[in-house]
Amino acid sequence: MDIKYQIFVSSTFVDLQDERRSVIEAILNMGHIPVGMEAFQASDDSQWDYIKRRIDESDYYVVVVAERYGSELRGKSYTQMEYEYAVKQHVPVAGLLLDGNTRKSWPSDKVEFEKKAKVEKFRQLCQKKTVKYWRGADDLGAKVQLALNELFRTKPRTGWVRADKVPSSSVLDELAKLSEERRSTAGAG
Repeated sequence: MDIKYQIFVSSTFVDLQDERRSVIEAILNMGHIPVGMEAFQASDDSQWDYIKRRIDESDYYVVVVAERYGSELRGKSYTQMEYEYAVKQHVPVAGLLLDGNTRKSWPSDKVEFEKKAKVEKFRQLCQKKTVKYWRGADDLGAKVQLALNELFRTKPRTGWVRADKVPSSSVLDELAKLSEERRSTAGAG
C-alpha cells in the first residue's frame, strides 16, 4: 500500500519563509503531507493546545533552527516547546541546524541578538540527537528529504492510506468469519 506520512514542520516564521517553503515543497514532492503554522485554522483551543494536537496527529517532526529564538510562552519559544513535546511523545524528529560558517554571514535582520544565548541552548538541545546542517533554502530541502527517508527506514510509523485502498468492512467481516471457522475446525480435529 502507498502510505503517506503527516510531517509537522517547526521553525521560527518571519526569518525562514523561503526555507519553510523549501521544506514544505520537499515533503510534498516526496508525496507526503506537511503540517505547519501556515495551515493553522481558527480554533476554540489555545494556540499551544492546537499545536500539541497537530503534533500528536503527525507521524514525523522536522525542526529548522537558524538565528532567531522566536515567540515565547512563559520564557520558552514555541519552536523549542514543539520540539520538546514531539520528543516526549516519541514522534521521530529530524533536526536541521544552520551551518556554522553560514551563521557567520547570516543577515543581521534575521538574527535575534538579544536572544543569542537561548538560540545556543536550543541548538545544543537539538544536537543531543543526530542533526544535519544546512547552508540555504535549496540545501535545506535536499537535507530534509535525506533525513526523512532515513527516519522512514529506521522508525516506521502508521501513516495514512487512501480509503479506496483499504479493504471494505464487508471484506474484513468475511475474513474474521473465515478465521473463526478455521480456529473452530482446527480445535475440533
